[in-house]
Amino acid sequence: MDHDRLVNKLMEICDDYEEADERFRPSSQLYQPYNGQIQLAIYVNSGLITVHIIEGKNLNPTNANEPCHSFVQVNLAPDRGGRTTCRTETIYCNRCPVYDEKFSFELLEGDERKRVIIAVWQTHYVDARYDEFLGCTSFGVKSIIDGKKTVDGWYYLLTQDVGIRKHLRASKKKNQLRRELSSVDLSSSLLQSEQSTWLESKTVTPSSGFLEHIVFSLKSFINFVQLQLLLKRDNSGYGFTITGKSPARVCKVDKGSQAILAGLQCNDVIIRLDNINVSKLSADAVVRLIRNCPHYMVLEIQRLRQPELSFQKENIFPLHL
Repeated sequence: MDHDRLVNKLMEICDDYEEADERFRPSSQLYQPYNGQIQLAIYVNSGLITVHIIEGKNLNPTNANEPCHSFVQVNLAPDRGGRTTCRTETIYCNRCPVYDEKFSFELLEGDERKRVIIAVWQTHYVDARYDEFLGCTSFGVKSIIDGKKTVDGWYYLLTQDVGIRKHLRASKKKNQLRRELSSVDLSSSLLQSEQSTWLESKTVTPSSGFLEHIVFSLKSFINFVQLQLLLKRDNSGYGFTITGKSPARVCKVDKGSQAILAGLQCNDVIIRLDNINVSKLSADAVVRLIRNCPHYMVLEIQRLRQPELSFQKENIFPLHL
């Protein structure tokens, strides 16, 4: 099969593979063996974009004899300041890990031109600078908002250069495609994008912003105790008020309310709502999600271990629930 016919067949078989920019041409980097697959879903929920990281499959660290301790990082790129950068918990000693974590993000002006990037990392026990990049995949925010792209299923973990721009849905036909590609020389090279790559170049070390996020998370975990609370709604609502952003926190709990009966306290930091990570959302966005919980909800909160609490005052109005 000649090169042109092969490229046409590639686009027919990989119908979920996003069309390449005119600057890009087929590259042998795209067809190299993958470091596994990831199952995920992305959808718009209450005006927010929600990413559900479900599970991984056949994750393949460089050292095949080393156990796989993986986590998934999610953000809307480019993400200056780390507004949307989140990560799952690390799953240890498992090449087919189940993450089952959801992350919701507010869509601000200009976000429709960004991409949702999902990257899988092999964690290092001691130093996060040596975490190994296993692969990534990405999706255009605008196509998700417009409903032109349904993201729900298994996707290959691509190389960095390809994965930050494209995605490739896994299907039974891929093995046939790879057999044909192995006999053809694809010599064209993939041009580098003028935009920031979000990940470091060919190295396997995370970006400095990502490292800072990990350090912050570790410090937060040490200083906080994490709790899950079941709240029921009565005729007056749930009975608490939240404020702030990234993450929102409780600033008032009504006496005799369902919230106080469940154990909610002032200054509790809201991390998850019904298994959706809302740590990067504002109070207003969290309220929109809570309004979709008419009867009860599960809040995962972090509470300072020390009795003394001090938060900076913010020039925003608290939102009562």
